[in-house]
Amino acid sequence: MFSTICKHSRIPASVSANRFSPTFNSHSVKEHLEDALSFTNYLQTANTVSDIVKNAAKYECAKLEFYALNKHIIIKYFNFDVQSGARKRHLKIRLRIGKRDLVF
Repeated sequence: MFSTICKHSRIPASVSANRFSPTFNSHSVKEHLEDALSFTNYLQTANTVSDIVKNAAKYECAKLEFYALNKHIIIKYFNFDVQSGARKRHLKIRLRIGKRDLVF
């Protein structure tokens, strides 16, 4: 959900949250982001989950890093197509040029 909010909003989370909540705590947002990144990294290395779950966790981790950490380029190699779930090896690139976000 957080990555979806970041994707569709050009307003920094701290600015928009302060507008609606005078008790906004940016530290707690950072803490939740760190938890989400840690959890997706854990899923990628866990032996108890399937390969498609590992692939989905890798995809979500890349989105979080790109949008929440303001990265300008992320390049990841996937073993499954995230939309269809079909086994398909491919390279996914997210690139930010100015205010445009491009996915290849």
